[in-house]
Amino acid sequence: MKGDFSRLTWDRRRRYAGVLMQQGRLQLDADWNEQVDIGAYRLESAIADVVGHSGVPGRTPDGFRIELVGDLRQAPVLRVAPGRIYVAGRALDNDAPLSLPVLDLLPDLSDYDNLWAAVYLDTWQRHVTAADDPALREVALGGPDTATRVQHAWRIGSSILPFINDYPVIGPGWRPPVPNLSTGLLDARADLDRPVQENQLYRVEVHSVTGQDVRFTWSRENGAVTATVSDVQSATRTLTVGSVGRDRQHGLAERQWIELVVDPDKRGPVVQVERVTDGQLVATAASWPWTGRQAPAVRLVRRWDGATGLVTATGGWQPLEQGIQVRFAPAPTGAASYVPGDYWLVPARAATGGIEWPPGPQPAHGVRHEYAPLAVITRDSEWRWSLDADVRVEFGPRPSSGAVTGRNLQATSVSGTSARQAAASGPTPLAVGAESLFGSPTAPVDTTGYGSLSVSGVLSAQGLDVRRDAVVQGPLSVGGWLAVGGAEPPTFTALHITRDDGAGPLVGLTGRFDLRTVARELAAAPAGTTVIAGQSRDGDPQQVYLFWRDHTGALWGTALAQDPAITASLRTAAKGRP
Repeated sequence: MKGDFSRLTWDRRRRYAGVLMQQGRLQLDADWNEQVDIGAYRLESAIADVVGHSGVPGRTPDGFRIELVGDLRQAPVLRVAPGRIYVAGRALDNDAPLSLPVLDLLPDLSDYDNLWAAVYLDTWQRHVTAADDPALREVALGGPDTATRVQHAWRIGSSILPFINDYPVIGPGWRPPVPNLSTGLLDARADLDRPVQENQLYRVEVHSVTGQDVRFTWSRENGAVTATVSDVQSATRTLTVGSVGRDRQHGLAERQWIELVVDPDKRGPVVQVERVTDGQLVATAASWPWTGRQAPAVRLVRRWDGATGLVTATGGWQPLEQGIQVRFAPAPTGAASYVPGDYWLVPARAATGGIEWPPGPQPAHGVRHEYAPLAVITRDSEWRWSLDADVRVEFGPRPSSGAVTGRNLQATSVSGTSARQAAASGPTPLAVGAESLFGSPTAPVDTTGYGSLSVSGVLSAQGLDVRRDAVVQGPLSVGGWLAVGGAEPPTFTALHITRDDGAGPLVGLTGRFDLRTVARELAAAPAGTTVIAGQSRDGDPQQVYLFWRDHTGALWGTALAQDPAITASLRTAAKGRP
């Protein structure tokens, strides 16, 4: 957050619940801002605990729904529906339908024939000042620069899905193969022989990464010295700005380095100011990036300090000023990737002659990205694109839908009777196995908020909830194939299918079935259909699985502990008696 702050003090590890004002005391921006951060953390944590990492409200289930339109061979277009989605506890809104060419999101597909790709939402927080949004100024008072804002920003991205055992891999917790924050760290220190003489909030920010080379900028004013740009003349390297500042310390002057900001979420080129005349900045010819061509629309310029503007990280201690030094360092795991735009804040205080910095290298203070998968799209061997699955997670009931949600997965004991009789016999809680669908040990997964299901058949008519110690692989079905990971997929010798109306008999299938069969059976079935499958060795079910389709059409599944009634019904089905 590039604002004129004294410091940012909130730290989750201190577990503060609020800030209390005392009478007759000095008010500081840091106290106000910490209260804002505390409130935001509590609200976002509560929402994430209820909704999960991401989810669309059941009362407006079309938010951020993905469609494929246009020429599905030559120029497919993604259409993003308006609505709301929650990601990491933050509400994100799309106010109008958005159309994006698929080939702009996936520009290089020359190495692929058939492919599956995830369409996802990339979210982060953006700091907005009066230079970004002039409406923040109060014109009745002469338009002074006062408070700033925090904005929830988002964009649509796409990523080719990897395959494991011929299955594309996606599910809860999926994220694109990009870091959401730099894994590399930064350390800072002050030279005790050269005490700090001024109170400053230093900002060290990654500007660009090329291979192993990391270049950064730094500012003694937290990057808050900016000016809006109204005109750019590339031929003369001239920028017309709204103001050059009130003085050299808080303004723009000759020989300083400025960043030309075109996109607020991307780092722009850094140039050196040659001269300042009548509200215009002229950049040096050696630093100007658009020689001989038209410059893009520059929104604003931001001043960075230091003699060279851009600094290449060496891995050793590098000086800023006032005896302050910084060092880029790998994490204890050895990870040392850096993301342009990520930053660290280093408060310097004259009263102590040093800096406020915890011992050792620290992770970046921002910008943290959070991701949520929205859909899976595919291109077949004839290069025709199609929507394979909607993988958004829905939470909460739909209006008047009667859908139920809860906390414990329950199923009735299933025999050869009808589904109505099975449901009428009352719910019998089943223990949930501590293994994934493919037998590989998996850590417990909190699946709260994975969506409400239509309850019928073997599911308890009293409500549905996935236990917190359950291991659930889902969403599993994406239009006939299963998006799963792990070891060798299981095969089944018996399937039981209950119909959504609760009146039809259990359907028994015999033979040898793989996960594709389960998906195919459910893909053609009504929403709410449930399947119980037994993985058999020597004709006797050894492991039982429960699969179901929710009202969005997604297939879910979980491994169940052995249950004599279910095993008996599967054995009956295997003998051909539905």
